[in-house]
Amino acid sequence: MIQRSEEQIQEVATLVLETLNSQPVLNQPAKAPVRAGLEQAYKCLTQRHTNYSEIEKNLPADKYPIQSRAIAVLAVDWMQGEEMDWQRFVENLLKLPAK
Repeated sequence: MIQRSEEQIQEVATLVLETLNSQPVLNQPAKAPVRAGLEQAYKCLTQRHTNYSEIEKNLPADKYPIQSRAIAVLAVDWMQGEEMDWQRFVENLLKLPAK
């Protein structure tokens, strides 16, 4: 397992937090699953989670769509060493569906 540096973790956590605090699109009902997923991803990053137990506890399948849990799972996967372009990922999450 690749160990993420404090600098790497802080950089991604800051990106997620700034996104949560600055993107009005996340206040739209259609983006509620994205907001929930990013909030949990932030918690996973700042608390250095390397397993999924907190996701299951905080985003139970009977109350949250799979998209929310998938976003948080990606944060844990990244903490475990998976590669991911967080900037691009977040940008794609913010896009609204075409009408």
